[in-house]
Amino acid sequence: KRRGSISAQEVSGIALLAATANQLRKPNQQLLIPITIFIGMEQAFIGADFTQIKRISGIALLAATANQLRKPNQQLLIPITIFIGMEQAFIGADFTQAYVSCAIGIHQIGYVMICFGVVNAVCSIIFGSVMKYIGRIPIIILGIIAHGALFIVLLFWRPHPEHMWVFFTLSGLWGVGDAVWQTQINGIYGALFRRNKEAAFSNYRLWESAGFVIAYAYSTTLCARMKLYVMISVMILGIFGWIVVEIKHWRKEMRLKKLE
Repeated sequence: KRRGSISAQEVSGIALLAATANQLRKPNQQLLIPITIFIGMEQAFIGADFTQIKRISGIALLAATANQLRKPNQQLLIPITIFIGMEQAFIGADFTQAYVSCAIGIHQIGYVMICFGVVNAVCSIIFGSVMKYIGRIPIIILGIIAHGALFIVLLFWRPHPEHMWVFFTLSGLWGVGDAVWQTQINGIYGALFRRNKEAAFSNYRLWESAGFVIAYAYSTTLCARMKLYVMISVMILGIFGWIVVEIKHWRKEMRLKKLE
């Protein structure tokens, strides 16, 4: 048998492990490691919250998801949900490429993303606990301030290798903002659509994924500055939609209290 033509079945576990380790030495593969780990952890975290929901069939869920789109509150939450997907795509791809790798090198991307992931996880736990005492509105305002400040800095900042701390600060602050959106917007979906949670969270995942698709679709077409402008526009639109939802929800709560 000619060398180099070994089938997948003939590769031993040790040989496969050695080949994998050798592959990880390549710069392009190193870029994918932190992103892959983050996506896996994020999906596990999101999925763990909803395992107790009663299961329905695929066709019924599809119909319920489509029917959910008719609700005004769901329509108003679409822009902010799309923004969540877009901002995650930006930190995972565009920030690491346009800012980190160009200024301090590919080998630093993993450390910057670790900073993002650690802050994101810690803040998610903190915000989930604090919300019981102060409500979600102050936390969401914090997320708006965090991402607003980040967008302004990224529009005017010129990365420099000597300013290493800035990269980690921006990455950590992005983790704070993302933790706000991930926890609080999920909470809004759960609070508003208690009777149709599966359809509601299906819509959440649908429009979040749409944000990923949109961001990756124009990633090779637009420069980093234009991508920031697009995200700012979507975030502003999403904030307006969220404000309307909060006002409607508050009025509904007031009416129910009066009836009691």
